[in-house]
Amino acid sequence: MPTRTSNVEDMITVATNGTLNVLRRAEAAGIHRFIILSSITIMVTPAMTFSHKGWFQVPEGDNSKRPPMAVYGNAKTLAEIAMWKWADEHPHVQISSIHPPYVYGPISRYWQVPEPPDYWALTSALAIATMLKPDGMYPPYPAHVDVRDVAKACVRGLELWKPASEGECNRAAFLSPQCFDYPRAKAAILERYPILKNRIIAADPPPFYGPSPLEHEWVERLFGMKKEDFHTFDETVLDTVACILELEEGWKTKGYNPQIPSPDVNDQQ
Repeated sequence: MPTRTSNVEDMITVATNGTLNVLRRAEAAGIHRFIILSSITIMVTPAMTFSHKGWFQVPEGDNSKRPPMAVYGNAKTLAEIAMWKWADEHPHVQISSIHPPYVYGPISRYWQVPEPPDYWALTSALAIATMLKPDGMYPPYPAHVDVRDVAKACVRGLELWKPASEGECNRAAFLSPQCFDYPRAKAAILERYPILKNRIIAADPPPFYGPSPLEHEWVERLFGMKKEDFHTFDETVLDTVACILELEEGWKTKGYNPQIPSPDVNDQQ
């Protein structure tokens, strides 16, 4: 979450050095196959489309005066550029990078539940949680993906790796085949959990944007996943809500009174 880091230069330095340090240590230990999880932010083209050939345009100047998401994009982009340069210098290494947008879905059973309650620890899923309050807000961006599909892509990316064509890298924007269906999300939550009628967001939902700009053939090449291999929209939303409600019940049994925060759009990026 970029808005939770106060020192913007640290964000950029840590992103690059952290990525390279992990790669160097792992390669020295004999590991030669890698899946890198990055962000769809750095694949946005000037035309506001997503392409495996697209790169976030890193501007020159003082990063401390830029919006948090611009700094976040800078950090992720510079780290990946450094990663691919390192990969070129180590041709025996196999790397693919996955670039998801907002990641929703069930929480891992190994996740350490924060105490006292901290909805920010949900990271992307906070965008779903904020729908569960009358004065809440809808997820600010329609691009999303299920965490289980990301996990599947990580495994398949290692299994199916093959060299990229000249001038290309094995990197892909990885998102659900359809954009976030705001009207359906609200309806599905109320169908499954009618008890939330007085709690769910009161505002009318934004329109449904339709299919996502997923590069289907490219994603299938890298990860062997077709559109029908992804979790359905209802599965993703309802499984996320189920985990949020379970998390809240756990907090309540310990005497807490969890309150979903009211972040603005920038806070949710």
